[in-house]
Amino acid sequence: MFVLGAFLYGYDGTYFTGMLEMDYTAVFASIVQAGEFVGSLAASVLGDYLGRKGALWSAVLIVTIGCILQLVVVGSVSLLIVGRLILGVGVGIVSNCVPMYLSEIPPAAIRGSVVSCWQLTLAIGQVIGAVIAQGTKDYER
Repeated sequence: MFVLGAFLYGYDGTYFTGMLEMDYTAVFASIVQAGEFVGSLAASVLGDYLGRKGALWSAVLIVTIGCILQLVVVGSVSLLIVGRLILGVGVGIVSNCVPMYLSEIPPAAIRGSVVSCWQLTLAIGQVIGAVIAQGTKDYER
């Protein structure tokens, strides 16, 4: 289930770039990377205190809050930026904790295949995000 974090990581990195074609500024797209940096640094502390599963469930909560803030934006640029930043923190935690979790849990015989699923799922998320971005870039409000 947590390998879907790779999908989130890949999808979020690509779908929003299509919105740059819709007259949005680069801040909306790049603020996520700032949040990912903070989240990836915070992941080790969360992992120490909550364990891998606890850190991942906290990332689920953080991503949910970030998504909700983006959904209730209704014309507020600052709320969209804060939602994107919070989403980035959750994605940063996911991108740090999931590969370690996947390398610790499965038996040695299938460990390589399971960890490889991270990269495959990430690439699938990137492709789907890019397709959505291309399909919506000419959308008029």
